[in-house]
Amino acid sequence: MVPDNDVDVEVLVRFTTRHRDPAMHVPATPLAVPSSTARRGLSDVVNALLNRTSVPTPFDFFIDGVRITGPLGRTISSLGISLETTVTLEYAPCIRPPSDVTPAHANTPASAACYTGTLLARKLNGEMLVGAFDGSLRVVTVPLDLTDAGGVVVSTVPDAHAAPVTDVCALRDRCVSSAKDGTVVVWGAEMPADVTVESLFHPPAPLCLARLEGAHTDGGVEAVALAPGGDRVATAGADGRVALWRVDDTALEKAARAAGDSKEAAAPTRKRKAAPSADTADVSTLSAAATLSGHAAAVHGLAWSDAGGGNGALFSGSWDGTVRQWDAGAGALITHAAVGYAVSTASARDACDGEVPPLLAFGGARGAWGIWDPRMAPVSLSASAPSAASRLKTTGTAHASWVRRLAFQPNGECLVASASLDGSVCIWDLRGLDVPLHTLHGIKPKSKTKNLTKDAAPPALGLAWLGSEAVAAAYANGEIYAFPVTSY
Repeated sequence: MVPDNDVDVEVLVRFTTRHRDPAMHVPATPLAVPSSTARRGLSDVVNALLNRTSVPTPFDFFIDGVRITGPLGRTISSLGISLETTVTLEYAPCIRPPSDVTPAHANTPASAACYTGTLLARKLNGEMLVGAFDGSLRVVTVPLDLTDAGGVVVSTVPDAHAAPVTDVCALRDRCVSSAKDGTVVVWGAEMPADVTVESLFHPPAPLCLARLEGAHTDGGVEAVALAPGGDRVATAGADGRVALWRVDDTALEKAARAAGDSKEAAAPTRKRKAAPSADTADVSTLSAAATLSGHAAAVHGLAWSDAGGGNGALFSGSWDGTVRQWDAGAGALITHAAVGYAVSTASARDACDGEVPPLLAFGGARGAWGIWDPRMAPVSLSASAPSAASRLKTTGTAHASWVRRLAFQPNGECLVASASLDGSVCIWDLRGLDVPLHTLHGIKPKSKTKNLTKDAAPPALGLAWLGSEAVAAAYANGEIYAFPVTSY
């Protein structure tokens, strides 16, 4: 029996949650609630079970990956669920509506951005490594206390590349940048031996450690990703290939010695002095350790997760409409899935206490994006192979143009942020991908058109989580907006 939307009937439900605080868990005993009950009424039930009626918490509710936005019976009816079964409702504290924030300024049109984490040892602010159309790199502070004034540029590498920067990534004391001219540069951080307040608030610019050359000779490099251990880099480009490189201290020191840098090779690589610019003649060069082939068009999405154990999970997404998972250690394809549209970005969820499986977010044309769970049996590349569509979860098209960046919330949480060429940023919950939780406009369009015109907001080309409670977007006009993402 499927409930009629116009008839109020009793529905037997069981509440469940993934919240890490045991105090937020209710008994698993099924309860009968009217089918007309909406989110507010369901929140009242959960708060009563939690004995939080004096300071109630608003919750979101999900059934089989669909967020409840109206009467419970309507969602049950749309999913074809029978009243003869107990309906499982997953609940989670609502995410607060975003507030207006003051932008930081990169002082140059941004083309890519990432969160540096502890790269430059800032303690009171989040830092974004911003790549620009003029080939420069900038480290920009974005206040984590979002009531502060906008952030500032703390260091700049003006000649990092001779062409527009296409992608940047950072992990621990390593960061990597790529450009349209096919160059890839590995950067490091060097802090003074005597750390002072001044050095914490005004860290030096990243140091050029090595250039990665020779793997992509047909077109530019469009994407880079660092392995979870920071010792390897994956690059991808217009030639459809994915290249793997070793960038651990041993590999960098060996390359430095081969380049004749014997005087500085004796010191640890991260302490080695080097000119900030990657164009100097004495910069070490590295060759690819392996090349992965299979994509039939340019690869614009790369992601490397620490989930799955071993070498982690390396993913790629291409304009050929496929996403793939690779065995980075063996240099071989594990599985793939057909998406149905050109993929321009990818992001992988990290593990959390070893409990989170590999999961890929991919997005691209038509403002669409989706989630891929590759844990099922591998898919053959033969024409007669079964479709992998059952392992893909697609979302609505909340964006009016290409999805340019995606980013999972750190620490294995359930939120994903997406940024689009239409200038919007959306916050999504993995438990219900049908509609976004919030749509953010750091720079509001001058008109309500859905086309990219002179009146539209500038494209959002960089995206990064600043910890778990704020997400920052870098726009093509050089402004960076950090949005608080906190629950009640």
